[in-house]
Amino acid sequence: MSLKAHNWAWSLNIKSNLKLVLLALADSCNHKNQCWPSYDYLAKKCGMKKRNIIRVVDKLVNMNIIIKRTRKSTSYNHVTNLYIMNYNCPKGGSVNLSLPLVSICHYPQKNQTHEDGIQLDIEELSTEKNENYQNCNNINQNKGGVVSICHPNLLNNNLTNKKEKEKMEQKEKEKVKKQNEQKLLKNAAAEIIEFFNEKTGKRCLPVDSNLIIIKQRLLELLKFNQSITECIQDCKSMIALKRRQWIVDPEMKKYIRIGTLFRKNKFADYIGELHTGD
Repeated sequence: MSLKAHNWAWSLNIKSNLKLVLLALADSCNHKNQCWPSYDYLAKKCGMKKRNIIRVVDKLVNMNIIIKRTRKSTSYNHVTNLYIMNYNCPKGGSVNLSLPLVSICHYPQKNQTHEDGIQLDIEELSTEKNENYQNCNNINQNKGGVVSICHPNLLNNNLTNKKEKEKMEQKEKEKVKKQNEQKLLKNAAAEIIEFFNEKTGKRCLPVDSNLIIIKQRLLELLKFNQSITECIQDCKSMIALKRRQWIVDPEMKKYIRIGTLFRKNKFADYIGELHTGD
């Protein structure tokens, strides 16, 4: 067990199931802070199902808390994965974009046998054989078997965070734009109500029930008119026209109100009268 890995695992601020599996990995770490336990071993040690162990391990990898390497041997196609504790990871396990996209991983030299009898192939880390490292500009190996590589999780998360940031910025712009449009429509509706009161001598209040119905009709007019100013002017002209028509009719006089003038199934007809000369 690596005491450093164990203490580091305890210090992370992550969910309990993640910490439990991470502690199990730390218990298996050697002096190089590496381990290679099987999923079955971790499941038994943590008291969890194997599929849940696989899910948690993948989560730890995606959070850059650990680095997972696939190992191969001369006699088997696949053996247990190699796990490396990533001490550069922040306490919460999130990606720190200020860190360089390079991690130092200790591997045996090429053709050198690992202590459990399994040979690790350094060549599989090459940029020519692993597309995850195509953006890495510096892969070196010295005599001590130290390989400097660009960690693919950091590369991928950097691109993901950049896209998420752009997406959030776009959403924020759309939100601000929508808020401005709603504010503009509300002010326009209030202006129309004020004109209605002046023209009819009534006292219609700028409450939500009146503002909403006017804003809905304004949105319909904006599809055909060039500006909000033209929409407001059309609404004012319509109010003045219907007042002149209905004020002399005792039966229609009572319908001079916002709810009637801006009713959805009648509004287009009333606006249409402005251009017919009726």
